[in-house]
Amino acid sequence: METTRTQTGPSRRSMLLLGTAVSFGALAWVCLNIWTVPAGMFWHLFHGKSASFEGHLPHVPWDMWASNTSAHDLSIIRAAPQYSLLHSPSGILLFVRWQGPPTDISKNYERIAAANGSRMGYRFQGLQKLEGQKGSVCFAGN
Repeated sequence: METTRTQTGPSRRSMLLLGTAVSFGALAWVCLNIWTVPAGMFWHLFHGKSASFEGHLPHVPWDMWASNTSAHDLSIIRAAPQYSLLHSPSGILLFVRWQGPPTDISKNYERIAAANGSRMGYRFQGLQKLEGQKGSVCFAGN
């Protein structure tokens, strides 16, 4: 006598796969919309603690990731979440090797001030000078 077994509901394996897929999707949604830190941690799993820029290896903070859009720039990013429920900080560090002569604030201040004044919320607050191993860098603070 042969007996046939009929399945009345989903198998345990298919329920486990469905639960895993739903959990992964929920985690991905949270990482992209509420808390962006895991994206930085995921980047560090594949790239380590630093990024390459012009022969240098700048350190990338654990909650940020790096992106090179060309050979002469590096962006280190912590994206702002779409929904700021946790009030997490965000920001971008941009390293650029400028093609051409360095900007001289004393000679080009009027042009720089006009460019900054055209955007709402920007204004010149001062000039900073940083000393490095190969010289100094000046930048205008907004």
